[in-house]
Amino acid sequence: KYFAHETAFSGEFCGRKLCGHFDKKMTLFRRFICFLPKSGTWKYPAVYQYSIPLAPEVDWASRRTQPLVTVSRHFHKSPQRLSKRIKMPKLEGEERQKQLEPLFKAGWTLVEGRDAIYKEFLFKNFNEAFSFMTRVALLAEKMDHHPEWFNVYNKVQVTMSTHDVSGLSSKDVRVANFMEDIFKTYQ
Repeated sequence: KYFAHETAFSGEFCGRKLCGHFDKKMTLFRRFICFLPKSGTWKYPAVYQYSIPLAPEVDWASRRTQPLVTVSRHFHKSPQRLSKRIKMPKLEGEERQKQLEPLFKAGWTLVEGRDAIYKEFLFKNFNEAFSFMTRVALLAEKMDHHPEWFNVYNKVQVTMSTHDVSGLSSKDVRVANFMEDIFKTYQ
């Protein structure tokens, strides 16, 4: 469906539509990965585009070689997809206490004046901190639920809250538990 008129190859792998094409000058091969959901409810998937030069392209005006790989992401969203989003319920009562208790034992705290949880993670160096954030970002993007965080050198400060419900939801707990699991691999 996407870029079909220029497709050099196509196929499906793990629910992802793969296709590619050459540009008009036959110097750049572009590969596209269209992420299609398993449920089939998205009509406009996210498309990742990778461009790989087959030969160095020289910008004669500046005499510099163009970058070897460029990556761009295009989101195709429709009002239908956004309106069909299921609203996550706010965590309350016994269920809230049950889900938050393990996080409190792991060092998470409630944010004063706001229905949110907070934790500070310390790593050996910046590379570990950034690696941790990257792994969390991949899950957050997949869940469409992003943490509020701040990073300085080896420190990552995280606050979790769901804006749609003005407080904590099970998505916050899931991301926080994921952070705890991967943080253990750095110790």
